[in-house]
Amino acid sequence: MNDKLDASNLIKLLGVTSENALMQDLLSNMGVYGDVKLDEGDPSKNIDSKENGLGLVLRDKHFFLGVGDAVIGGDICLVGFFMYSKRHEGFSEYMGEMPVGLLFSDNEAEVLSKLGQPELTQQFEDGTIRKARWALEGGSVWLFVTFKKKRKGILIVSYQKRGGQ
Repeated sequence: MNDKLDASNLIKLLGVTSENALMQDLLSNMGVYGDVKLDEGDPSKNIDSKENGLGLVLRDKHFFLGVGDAVIGGDICLVGFFMYSKRHEGFSEYMGEMPVGLLFSDNEAEVLSKLGQPELTQQFEDGTIRKARWALEGGSVWLFVTFKKKRKGILIVSYQKRGGQ
């Protein structure tokens, strides 16, 4: 896997527009060349690379920032990304480096020992964590971890830049 797709590099691109040279490089590593366009009336676009186990979320920058009556169709920026395990919807497993040494084989206790207590959780019927969220980068970025059922490790790790940030 290309180290440009490591989480530490992707985090630096959150909020960066698609015209930026580093974003163009990322998009070409994802198999996307040329201008990225949003579908008419849609403020967001998802770009998946199943072979890299990675998904990007791009959004109209003015819509994302909540700028008044901004017309969709301006600059597009990266607002989030997903790193998938091999058990997620036909994706290959993300092979890049994940934050704080997270591994897809980590169980709930291992994730909590690496990240501390989450600020928000959703739980399975048995009370174990289904999805958890931590605030990072002074609260401007959220880290989400989605677990597999029956304490079988991590299904998805994702980052999201908070709107208006």
